[in-house]
Amino acid sequence: MVEYVNRDGEIVLRPRVAVHPDDAWFWSPESQAAEQAAEEDLAAGRYTMFDNEQAFFAHLSKLASEKPGDTG
Repeated sequence: MVEYVNRDGEIVLRPRVAVHPDDAWFWSPESQAAEQAAEEDLAAGRYTMFDNEQAFFAHLSKLASEKPGDTG
């Protein structure tokens, strides 16, 4: 987006950033790759649904107690 400003008979073009600086991280290559991977996981059905937050937190606790590489 470009802002046009008429100043003393001159037309001055000032570029405007379309993405707020606080949100720029989202558009980094790393974040976009992670978003793409998440979309692929969703499309392939690689996700878990929970009936309530207690079940969700119990699942997180179980994952936190597992050893790396443990599939149990």
